Parts: sequence; structure tokens; C-alpha cells
Amino acid sequence: MFQLLQFLTFVLVLIGLNGILLVTSENCTVDLLNVDYPFRLNSGDQIVRNDGSIDAGYTFNDTGYPGLVIKCLDSRPVINISNHHYLVREIDYDQKFVRIVDADIVDQDCPQPRRNFSLQSTPYLRYFGEYARAFVFYNCTNNTQNVEQLIPCLDNTTNERSYAFPEGNIPIGFDGYKTCSESVVATFSYVATTNITQDLKLGFKLGWSPPTNECQDCENSGRRCQFNSTSFRSCIYYSYRYVPDRGVACGVGVVLIILLVLYRKIIFSFVSRWWNKKETSTNVEMFLENYGCLGLQRYKYSEVKKMTNSFKDTLGKGGYGCVFKGQLRDGRLVAVKVLNESKGNGEDFVNEVATIGKTNHVNVVTSLAFVLRKLNELLCNAKFMPNGSLERFIYKDKESSITLLGWEKLYQIALGIARGLEYLHRGFVTLSHFAF
Repeated sequence: MFQLLQFLTFVLVLIGLNGILLVTSENCTVDLLNVDYPFRLNSGDQIVRNDGSIDAGYTFNDTGYPGLVIKCLDSRPVINISNHHYLVREIDYDQKFVRIVDADIVDQDCPQPRRNFSLQSTPYLRYFGEYARAFVFYNCTNNTQNVEQLIPCLDNTTNERSYAFPEGNIPIGFDGYKTCSESVVATFSYVATTNITQDLKLGFKLGWSPPTNECQDCENSGRRCQFNSTSFRSCIYYSYRYVPDRGVACGVGVVLIILLVLYRKIIFSFVSRWWNKKETSTNVEMFLENYGCLGLQRYKYSEVKKMTNSFKDTLGKGGYGCVFKGQLRDGRLVAVKVLNESKGNGEDFVNEVATIGKTNHVNVVTSLAFVLRKLNELLCNAKFMPNGSLERFIYKDKESSITLLGWEKLYQIALGIARGLEYLHRGFVTLSHFAF
């Protein structure tokens, strides 16, 4: 039993800490970003709002477009496109676009993009709205007269200069590919400014569309697409998962542990009683199964409740329980006795069922059926005696010694009772008498 209590303690602690177990250390601290289909939040990651609330994001059954997985990196939501991380600034599900920024330049005072952007690995993405590309050249040895394209923050005391030219506006005669140490084509949303490098920090927008015709049909039906790598797999309905707040989970766990410590005796007593009742109930059911029907029909409690009109008509009370009047479906009247609860382990009820099922004597009331509703509660259906209790006919009133019946009739009654008792005590070897 001690091991069982230890197990329950372990379960309670797990329940209390459930919210913590589901939360990992990978969090994105943002306020307005919602991750939903066709994007997915990396498994285990979560979005933490500025008010402390937690959003587990959309992770249902790996639905979503291939590669559109947002993960938390240094507390920021990023997406990997062409093997490079881009910070996710905004997702608009109505217009179907996402705004991203090269993660390398987000914290740079003087943005220096070093990668060419390509959509070859994500054909279901496309440029959205007005956008522009700039050709950026670093550390060039040949100077140009186009001062507007000079990147001042990268200027130094040497003769090397860095330039950013809008696409299609590279000066004639400027051969940056030969005279500059590095060049890159950077993408940004079109802004009517001359400071291209600062525009790069605003990022650019990408729209999305279903990767396959099957996925298009799936979404048109109100469902969502599953993929195997890049190929369409299935079309399913969806739901969201809920991850409890970390603080709430901690509080619940602590409260459960405190209650467990304070009320351990009560818990131990409850578990012990439940365990004993379970074993006893199992023993009773095994007995009934081994001994068959015992000559009695077994009713459901609901059936007995119906035949007695919810135990409305009480015939009498005794030391072992109450007796109620009932009627079977075939019209026969019966007396239903509800035995009092016993503190034993069920052996008395086993004996009771065995007894009433095998008795057969002219001076013993015939039993018809039984109901084992729960442990230590046995209901027995017996043949109804319409004349009521015998004591009503023996004396005119209880305080008088004058009888309503003659001595000869009383003698016959006493003789019948004696024969019935003799049968109960001697005629049936396995009998335990319960004065039924």
C-alpha cells in the first residue's frame, strides 16, 4: 500500500507540473505575431507575449507547407529560406503575405547584407507587393562620382569605398565585380528613399499559394494539407493544442504537493478502503460466476428500482434491512429486501446469495431473484405474502394476551415455523441463517 501511495504522489506531482513539462526553453518574445497554417511553430517552441501570456502556435499533425517552420532563435521568431535565417516581422493571413528581414542585419547599425536571396527552394513563395533589389559592392578601389550610392557608414580612411546601386542603375564604366572585394544582391520592399541600406532593415514581403493542385482543392474544402517532405500526403481537419501558462502550472503543482502532505492520512485511508472494496467486490463476482445462477435470476438495479416505483411502498423494517413492495413484468407481486451494509469482506453476501438460491421448503418464503448493486448492498426479491406479517393475527393488540386465533391454529403455525427453522439449520449443510 505504501508503494501505491508513492505512485499517487508521483502522479499528482506530474499533473501539477504538466504545464512546465510541455514548455521548453525555446521562447519567442513578441507581441503581435500569430503562427498559424500554412506556417508551423517548431515543436517545443512557443510565443511569449509582452503581457506574459503564452501561445503554443500552430503545430497540428505537421500540417502546413514544406519549409514554413518558424523557430525561436535568441528569443526571436525566424524562418529558414535557402539555408539562411530570416527574422519574421509580420504575417498577414488575410492578404497572405509574410514580411521578413535578413537576420544578420537586424542588429547592425550599418546594415551589411552578405547573402543573395533566392526563392528556388520555396516555389510556393513569391514576392508580394512592390519590391526592389540593390546591388551592394564592398571595399571598392575605383571611386565613382555617384555619391548618392555611397554607403557612408562603411566609409573609411583608406581609398576603399562601398556602394549600393538600385537594380538597373549601375553606372557605366563601374566594374565592381573586378575592383570590389565582395558583392551581393539584396532584396527589400520598395521605399521612396535614397538610403538603401536602412531600407534593408525594413525587410520585404513574400506571398504564398498552395504548392500543389491537391493542396489547393484541400484548402477549398475547408481542410488543411499534410506533406511528406515536398510531396502532398493527405488532407485533414485541424485543431489547436493548449499549453498552460507556466506560472499557473507551477502554482497548481505546489498546491497539490502541499495538499498531499497535509492530507496524506486521509488519502492513505481513502486509497486503502478503495483497494479493499475492489478486492472484495472481485471476490463476490468470482463466486457468483463460479456458482452460476444459483437458481435465481439476477436483475439490474435499475430494473428493481422500476419494479418498486423507486422503493416507494415500504412493507417493513428488520435488523438486516428494509422490505419494499414491487411488481414483476409478468404481474407477480414481490417483496424486495435491501440488506444493510456489512463491514465484512463480502463472505456474508456470498452466503446470503447461496442460501436464498438453494432453499426449497413449504414453510420458507421462496426467493426469486437478487441484485448486487455495489459492494455490501444486496437486494433480494422474494414471493409477496399478501396477508402481511403474522404478528398481526396472533394478538388483538400488542399489550393484550388475548389472541385472534385459536390455540389449535397457533399450534399449527408454531409447528410450521419450527419445521422451516429445522430445514434452515439442519436440512441444508452450507446454510448461514440471516433471518430472511
